[in-house]
Amino acid sequence: MPKDTTRSRGLKKASQQLSSLTRFLFKDILFDFDKVSISFTDGNNIQNTGVTGGTGFSNIFARVPIFQSSLPENGPSLLYQLGLSSDPNGKVVLGTKNTFPFFAGYTIPGLRAGSDSLATTLSDVFSQNNTISMATGRTLWEGARIDLNWNYSWSYNANQTMQPDSFGRIQDASISRTISGTFQRSFLFFPDVFIFKIFNTNIGNVDKKYEALKSEDTLTNDKRLSIAFQQGFEAFPFLSQLLGSMLPRVNWSFHWSGLEKFSLFKSFASSISLEHAYTSNYREQWNTQTTGPVVVSSEGVSYAFSPLIGLNIDFKGLGKGTMSASCRYSTGATFDLTPASYNATETDQSDITAIISYRQQGFNLPLFGISLSNDVEGSMSYSVSNSSSVLYNFEPFTAGGTPLSGMIRTTVVPSIKYTLSSRITAKIYYSFTRIAPTSSGSNVTGSTSNEGGLDVHIAIQ
Repeated sequence: MPKDTTRSRGLKKASQQLSSLTRFLFKDILFDFDKVSISFTDGNNIQNTGVTGGTGFSNIFARVPIFQSSLPENGPSLLYQLGLSSDPNGKVVLGTKNTFPFFAGYTIPGLRAGSDSLATTLSDVFSQNNTISMATGRTLWEGARIDLNWNYSWSYNANQTMQPDSFGRIQDASISRTISGTFQRSFLFFPDVFIFKIFNTNIGNVDKKYEALKSEDTLTNDKRLSIAFQQGFEAFPFLSQLLGSMLPRVNWSFHWSGLEKFSLFKSFASSISLEHAYTSNYREQWNTQTTGPVVVSSEGVSYAFSPLIGLNIDFKGLGKGTMSASCRYSTGATFDLTPASYNATETDQSDITAIISYRQQGFNLPLFGISLSNDVEGSMSYSVSNSSSVLYNFEPFTAGGTPLSGMIRTTVVPSIKYTLSSRITAKIYYSFTRIAPTSSGSNVTGSTSNEGGLDVHIAIQ
C-alpha cells in the first residue's frame, strides 16, 4: 500500500513558512542592523580664586608623575591641570563601593592665599557636561532605510564660597555651596489624537497619577507631581520597570526613495522620495543647597514629527526646463512643568509647507544680432503655521486649561529670477503674510502685510 505523503509535505511547507516568518520577525527586524555607533563627550570647566604658588608649569614638566607629588609652591597640581581634581592644591582620595561604577573619590581642600580679614571670601565654580549617543540603522527594502538613535546627557554645576584663615586653611563653617544640574534623554511621547490615543499620553493622565500618588505620605506634593509628570507622558510605562526611568528611549527617522518606479508615478515623475522623522525628549532641572534636599525645579517633555510626512518630487522634462516640488507636514508639542507652583504650560506647533519651482538654463535669445545664453527660474512657496499655548493648574485641575496665546501665520511668496548671459541678473518677488488669532482664545492681534521688490545686478568686467 503506497504511503500518503500529502500530510508530510503540508507539514514541511508549514514548517518552512513558520521558519521564514520567525526569521523576518526576530532576525531581520530586531537584529539585522548595520553597525552600532556609540559616542561619548565630556567637558569640564573649573574656576578658582586665591590660588597660591606659580603657574603650575613645573608641576607638569619638572616632576615625575606618580613618583613625585606636585608642590604647592609651584602652583596648581598636575591632577588639577588634567581635570582630575576640583581643588588647585587639594589631595584626591579614591575608594571603592558596592554599587556601579564600584569606585568613588573625593578631594581634601588644599591651602589657599591666607588672609587676616574675615571679610575675604573665595569662590570656586565647577561645571561638567556629558553626552552619550548611540545610533544604528538598516535597509528595510530597496530604497527604504530606517535609522534609530538614543541620546542621554547630563550636566553638573557647583558654586562654592568660603573664607580662609591667615594660613590659607579653609574654615569648614564658612563653606556655602549651591549645586544644580540637568539631565535629559530621548523619550517616547505621542500626541493624544487618532491611533496615538491608545498610549494615553496626555495632561489628564498626569493628573490621574498625581491624585493616585497623594496616598504616598512619604512624598511632598511637588515630588508627587514631578513623578506623575514623567509617568503620565510615558508611552510605554512598562519600559520604566524593565529599563529604568533613566535609560533613553528610541527615536527614529525613515527615508524611502525610488517611488517613481511605481506605475502610478512613472508617467510624470523622474524622482520621488518620502521622509519621516520622530524625536522626543524628557528633561529635568534640579538644585540643592549645602545641607538641603535635592529639589526638582522644572521638568519638560516634548515630541516632534519633523516631518510627519514629507514628499519630494522631480518631474520629467517640462519643455526644455525642469520642475520640482516638495510638501512637508510637521507637528510637535512641548509641556513644561514647575512643580513648586503646580503649573504646566503646553505649547503646540504645526506647519504645512509646499514649494514648487521651475528652471530652464541655456536657452538662446537673439538681441542686437547677438545670441546670448539665458537662465530663468521661478518658484512659489506656501506655508501655514499654527501655534498655541495653554496653561494648566493642578490645584485644582481644569481639563481644558487656560488659553494664553495662539496664532495662525499664512505666507505666500512667488518669485522670478532671470539671468542674461551671466552678466545681468534680475529678480522680482512678492510676499504676502497674514497673522490671525486662533479661535480658542488668544491675545495676539491679527495683521496682514504685503511686500514686493526688484533686485537687479549688473557685472562689468
